[in-house]
Amino acid sequence: KEYALQRNYWIHKVRPVVTEIMSKHRKFNEKACERTTFMINTDMMRRVDAYTAKRNITLFTFLLSVLYVVLYERTGRNIYSIATPVEGRTNPDFMQTIGMFANTIILINTINPEETFEAFSYRVFENAMEDFSNIDYQYEELVSDLQVSRRENSTLFDTMLTLQDKQFAGDIIVDGLEITTLQIPIHFSKFRYNIEAVRNHYGLEFHIDYATELATQQEIDALKNDLCKVIDYVLINDKIGCNDLAEKLNSKEGSCKQSKINFNFL
Repeated sequence: KEYALQRNYWIHKVRPVVTEIMSKHRKFNEKACERTTFMINTDMMRRVDAYTAKRNITLFTFLLSVLYVVLYERTGRNIYSIATPVEGRTNPDFMQTIGMFANTIILINTINPEETFEAFSYRVFENAMEDFSNIDYQYEELVSDLQVSRRENSTLFDTMLTLQDKQFAGDIIVDGLEITTLQIPIHFSKFRYNIEAVRNHYGLEFHIDYATELATQQEIDALKNDLCKVIDYVLINDKIGCNDLAEKLNSKEGSCKQSKINFNFL
């Protein structure tokens, strides 16, 4: 019964806007990819944390709202879907089972250009909390139920955002056994942008993996610069409007690269 309710939730949420959110990029088999990295340092993260704590929103929904604004300016689309991976081990029967249990959900939001970023981030937070309450319904089933054409490799999203906000002390030692983190190189991507934000002792480190057949290095450099600038603008003026942010990005006003105190490009 609960699964059926979640199915109805996603079908009723996605079906009315499936045409608007459908990616225009058709070639989504695995493509060769590159990675670019940049970091928000601890001083800037203290300001971000203060911003989110004051408004009782999460870091994830703050970053998600920033990304929506950037994509709105780049595409002109005021409705956009961004995917995020979620844990799939919600059934207590699987708590002691070895394996990876995960699902993908798509977060759909509409930008009102006249709305302030603050008001928009509240809406994004509320929508995300509702979405995260319905994570058992599988993405593959949603695609099937919506009858998205697989022959055309159509997709309900082309951007994925992941936040790893748990701080790890480093290597793990258990009963004399030392476990070291292994960094696995990424050679392929199914998405135009796959953005991962990882919190560590130095701040918030961003990794952007991008399919080289769908995006250029110049485009990615502009993307990371715009992400930094929106964060900067919002922290300076918490009442700034979404349309004002888009106009500032469009005018190429300022440069994130000049703000070395706050942002480091690796």
